[in-house]
Amino acid sequence: MRVASSADALVVTIAGMPLWLSSSQDQTPQQGNWKTYHTKSPIDMQQWRSAVKVGVTYFSQFGKPVYYEFWNEPDFSWFWSEDNQHYLDLYKETAEAIKEADPSAKVGGSAINQWNHQLGGGTADLNTELIRYAKQNGVPLDFVSWHFFSIYKNDLDQAVQRYQTELQGMSTELMITEWNNPRDARNSEYAVISMAETFSYFYLLDLNKHAFSAFADFGF
Repeated sequence: MRVASSADALVVTIAGMPLWLSSSQDQTPQQGNWKTYHTKSPIDMQQWRSAVKVGVTYFSQFGKPVYYEFWNEPDFSWFWSEDNQHYLDLYKETAEAIKEADPSAKVGGSAINQWNHQLGGGTADLNTELIRYAKQNGVPLDFVSWHFFSIYKNDLDQAVQRYQTELQGMSTELMITEWNNPRDARNSEYAVISMAETFSYFYLLDLNKHAFSAFADFGF
């Protein structure tokens, strides 16, 4: 609570379906602490919306701008095991619930691990699908987010160009909510140079909202 009170803004990730609300009761272990039931849509959408609103009400007490990021790396099946349309539909329900609880809140996604990854049933990368879906259905989309774990900075250029093209006419921010060198390069002699280069690319591309991940190696 002290951290939240002193921050300029908060980024809250909404990810992982609780067992009591999941459409699956499968407890097969996935990545990290995730289990299969975490990767599914809710069995009751109204209860999901109510749970989201409770969380939003809690974070609104701090009087800070709050960015609600929907899901974490859904392009990996151990975090999201349903298809493209299920993700988009659940994003819509979640975004609407957030705005009902706090109209000033920011909502976005999809926090994919690789900017060009698609989900089953999709015809483009998930963020592009999300932008188009939001446009076509009047769904709130205040920011588009993704993760960057690469030494190839041209990936940043390609992502920004694609998203800015799709976002024409929308006042939507771009955010990199996790970034670092690839895991096998983090202890190399070139790691610091690569990180400095990444910072310079953020500046050149006007990506001024980004979060380093992480100062600990979680082993997965």
